[in-house]
Amino acid sequence: MASPNHFKKSLLASSVAAAVAGVSSPATFAQEGALEEVVVTGIRGSLERSMDIKRDASGVVDAISAEDIGKFPDTNLAESLQRITGVSIDRTRSGEGQEITVRGFGGTNNLILLNNRHMPGSQNPDGGSGSRAFDFSNIASEAVAGVEVYKTSKAAIATGGLGATVNIKTLRPLERPGLHLTASAAMLNDSTNRSGDDATPEVSALFSWTDDSETFGVALTTAIQDRHSGTGGGFVTQLNTTEWNPAVYAAAAGNIINEPDVGELYTRASDVRYFTEDIERERTNTMLTVQFAPTDSLTGTLDYVFAEQTTRNLRKEATLWFVDDTVTSLVFEDGPVKTPVVRIEEYPGGGADLSFAQQLRDSTNELDSVGVNLEFQADDDLSFALDFHNSTSVSEPSTFRGQRANVSTADFGVTLQGVDWTTELPTMIFVADNLGPDTMTTTRGEADWIDNETEISQLQLTGAWEVENGRMDFGIETRDVENQMRFARIQPVFGDWGGMPVEMVPDNFWTPTNHILSAIDDFGVGEFANGAGIDWDFDTVVNWIEGLYDDAQNNALVFPTELEARWVSEGLTDDEITSGLTPADLLPTRRQQVYDSIRDFPDGRFQPDRIWHQNRTIKEETKSFFVQWSMSGDFGGMEANLVTGFRYESTDVTSTDFVPVPVAINWEDDNDFTIGLASETIALTRTGDYDHTLPSIDFDLAIREDLKFRFSTSKSIGRAEYDDLSAGISGFDRDEQEANATRGNPDLLPLESDNLDLSLEWYYADASYVSVGYFEKRTNNFIGERTVGLSPYDVRDPFIGPRRDAAETAVGGIGAGLDAIHSQIGAADPDLNPGDTVVGDAAKGDPIAVWNTTEPTNEKSAKFDGIELAVQHIFGDTGFGLIANYTIVDSDTAFDNAVAGVDQFALTGLSDTFNVVGFYDKDGLQVRLAYNWRDEFLDNTSATGQNDPGYTEEFETFDLSVSYAVTEDLEVFFQGINLTEENERRRGRTVDQLIDSRQFGARYLLGARYTFF
Repeated sequence: MASPNHFKKSLLASSVAAAVAGVSSPATFAQEGALEEVVVTGIRGSLERSMDIKRDASGVVDAISAEDIGKFPDTNLAESLQRITGVSIDRTRSGEGQEITVRGFGGTNNLILLNNRHMPGSQNPDGGSGSRAFDFSNIASEAVAGVEVYKTSKAAIATGGLGATVNIKTLRPLERPGLHLTASAAMLNDSTNRSGDDATPEVSALFSWTDDSETFGVALTTAIQDRHSGTGGGFVTQLNTTEWNPAVYAAAAGNIINEPDVGELYTRASDVRYFTEDIERERTNTMLTVQFAPTDSLTGTLDYVFAEQTTRNLRKEATLWFVDDTVTSLVFEDGPVKTPVVRIEEYPGGGADLSFAQQLRDSTNELDSVGVNLEFQADDDLSFALDFHNSTSVSEPSTFRGQRANVSTADFGVTLQGVDWTTELPTMIFVADNLGPDTMTTTRGEADWIDNETEISQLQLTGAWEVENGRMDFGIETRDVENQMRFARIQPVFGDWGGMPVEMVPDNFWTPTNHILSAIDDFGVGEFANGAGIDWDFDTVVNWIEGLYDDAQNNALVFPTELEARWVSEGLTDDEITSGLTPADLLPTRRQQVYDSIRDFPDGRFQPDRIWHQNRTIKEETKSFFVQWSMSGDFGGMEANLVTGFRYESTDVTSTDFVPVPVAINWEDDNDFTIGLASETIALTRTGDYDHTLPSIDFDLAIREDLKFRFSTSKSIGRAEYDDLSAGISGFDRDEQEANATRGNPDLLPLESDNLDLSLEWYYADASYVSVGYFEKRTNNFIGERTVGLSPYDVRDPFIGPRRDAAETAVGGIGAGLDAIHSQIGAADPDLNPGDTVVGDAAKGDPIAVWNTTEPTNEKSAKFDGIELAVQHIFGDTGFGLIANYTIVDSDTAFDNAVAGVDQFALTGLSDTFNVVGFYDKDGLQVRLAYNWRDEFLDNTSATGQNDPGYTEEFETFDLSVSYAVTEDLEVFFQGINLTEENERRRGRTVDQLIDSRQFGARYLLGARYTFF
């Protein structure tokens, strides 16, 4: 018998080591694919293959395998991955799985590989922000042969997967010799659809062929999917937690129930909004693979992947804005901080506004990837693999109006408004004397152009050397990543916040409607101001507005004196007004600079009076090498495997921003501010660098033939979001409390995690096992925020200083309200009238603005751990089976809901999860019913920009799939997703502090699949 610490070489051990070593090297994948395999189809066959991967791999690995060629278990990869222990998903607006969270780490810290190649992050339907997270909704599942989730790190795997490294494997023709052709067609019905087609098509086809000698092969898959859906709900834009000051609510004195004590913390919402969205999505995927193996020692593979997803989203909103000094009654609830659950404001003479907005969001996401792989077996012991790919992910506007176009309207006849927060979705309350088309007017609008592109060029050379005592894997890699974001916002003013004169607005395109209530009927909000709402055709309004500018330019329209007065306040002279020129016509230089700053900027559709724009490029150059040693043999009479090694990486970061500079703070009225920006941008460049040595050890021991123990330890890193690495200062803003700005930090270090995994797996029967695992992660360099006061520009702030102080004294203090203070400044200033915009002015004593600038910084460490339980059981030959898993996670950090006004650090995304799948697979009939549950979790430590938390409440779904083999070649199938139509809701410190809620529905898919060969 061998001594406990002695490993001896065997042919079997060499094969096992070859299978487990260097799991992410191209050479290893090829060797695994070359193993002869008896393919068992159906659910049971898929589970057997997935279990074999888990059992034979080094470290903690879970997998999902296609039930048959071209037949992945779900139509969405993320929704399949959520069935893996420790994996949960984040959803798109339409409720479809988009990103994954693994063991508490969100999408940006999970590395996604496609055929072992690092994929760029795909952006969301609004254009993205610079996230590294991969959007799984961009990839159709028909071309996927399997997905492997590596929860432990090893030297041969590229860095970036703190939670997990996920490798998506597509079909390789030489792995499935012969001729194969399958096609499927289905119709999708989304129960949330209101304006689109109730049934939309999904078609796919897969072709694979090899020649008779099995040395040349081609595989081609394509999938086209169309989906129409809708959603609706409510949200607030800001929750403010501050100390109670009864003077602010003097008008409500005597009508406040459960009033906070002076200085006690309370939370108020700035507004409440209802919304609806009608969404149309088209997705096209094409994957081409060509393989050539002219000799037994040489194989070449060419891959091309194209994925395009176009999303069109028409959004409608109704909004009540809240003003503290008009509150006449309040009801508070107790909690970590007190929260008003009923709020009433009165305006006896009218003047409050019920605001409506429509937004058109159009974006196209494209993923292009070209890769070449050469595998060479030099001799029996030495092999090499050379792999290169260039992959690009682009998110850009689909139409001339940009990523997001918005038109706002309002009715200023509201005499009473309020909200009842005690319902699941807050109930709006308002009274308007004459709400309708005759009193509705336009206010503001904007158009955003967001062009976000990430390109990755990666070259890897790896090798494997069979030596006397085991196997050594080694390799070098160079990876260049470039993320570029081009952003512009044009904000035309259609009458400003005060509204366009009503007589200028045509009567015929306002339509009273209750469309908002019909879209959020799940929440039971009751009557919404007699079901009132305003609807209109978006294109009609925009074309009318454009026509106004055209008429003005041609001197065909005489503007009312009210509009002329506004233009005077914006600095136009009488001559300029009478000449028929609009503010936009006076800014050709500024507009041209914006055109030059971004690609394909549309010409002249929205005429701006305010423009924001930014052009940011972040480059990362990474060099790395790894060495990994694999051994297999006897350890105390038990079969054991050991994989150990280290990876060294060095990264240089260069960040360049072209950013606009603020030149003025404009106090328009009450608590409304705008920031004037210079027409020119300035370039800012900052750099950073870091390097890491990352060791790893994976050890497994077969205590019995059916019982395996695993131990893994490693160090891993996860890189910051691209937005956090920006060089410039942006986001200039002012509210009633302070002037704000943001900037990035290119010198951020990656998160560093020391990882430990222990697990025990019992494979007690064919395709059946039980496993229990413990994991611990001690992670440093979590990114927090710090706020610094900066005055980099000579910008004067009219909201503070002697003018503000004198006006406040004249009106009797802050209790008189900000609007009164603002008007008093105008009354006391010979250059202004009450109500005019007050612009910062050094000559009038206004001080230089201090921008409270938030920036990311490495400042926190945390420990979290968890237990993973999983069982997979086949009930003999009955056809029935069960899969279940439960994950429990815990952390040494938590958000304190009773503390406000300061930055807090706590881990986001941590939640317990539970999944159970029951299935039947026999005699051509397959039935699978899945239940997925995710507990409530903290999703943001500054959800509304005021150090207030955001929590996503617990969420569960039931999914069903049924298929029947009519003949050997023909199969019909049905899928139902979210059968119980569960909704999503986010809250603040208490359940009554709504942040947003969204109504989801069920999706049904009915189709057929035919195998020709």
